[in-house]
Amino acid sequence: MSLREDFKDIGYEMARFVDQEIEKIRIQGEAQIKAIQEEIEQKIKHDTLKMELKSIQKKQFELNKIESDKITEINQTIAEKKVKCISDFLKLLQLEIRKRIHEKKDLYMYFLIEKIQSFTPLIQNNVTIHFNKEDLEYAKKFQFLEKLGEKKDLFEISDEPIETGIGFKITSNDREYIIDNTFDAMVEKHYQDLEIRFMKIFPVFEVNILNAMEIDKEKHGKAKRYEI
Repeated sequence: MSLREDFKDIGYEMARFVDQEIEKIRIQGEAQIKAIQEEIEQKIKHDTLKMELKSIQKKQFELNKIESDKITEINQTIAEKKVKCISDFLKLLQLEIRKRIHEKKDLYMYFLIEKIQSFTPLIQNNVTIHFNKEDLEYAKKFQFLEKLGEKKDLFEISDEPIETGIGFKITSNDREYIIDNTFDAMVEKHYQDLEIRFMKIFPVFEVNILNAMEIDKEKHGKAKRYEI
């Protein structure tokens, strides 16, 4: 074999080697480009899902706020309704009691006398009894003070009526104490019990359902946006 032929064989071998290396580089380059493309695509997808989730969460937050505001509005309406119903009930109660008083005025006067006598152990000085206008007029005709017993001389009846539907108020003349047995005072003692009774009619509105965000996650919890 001549030297020229030897060089020719070497040239072919070198060309083949170069072609193989170029092919390797091409394959590696394509693999790298593909990996970069996939990475870019994943990042774009990730960012897109992230933006989508952010948009969804924003909308869910808005829905939850609307839901919360609506619940607050409902509870406010319920509270106002409850207060009005209690107020209406108390007015009707006073009217009913006054109706019964009109039918049995003497029994009502004796009821008041018995109630005042229950306070006499506490009364050691001069006091004034205050009635509403209607009871005041009848108490004077009924000779109310004469029926109060051994401490009757400590009592006098005020000519100035007070604003109450039922009952009386006793004030010491030295202004050391007041015994309030008016309708409002009696109601105040039992107002909490009254509220509890009305609460059974008008309970506070509670939401025992999932909110918008929880519903979406329950239905679509396996969605890719929840993997972020």
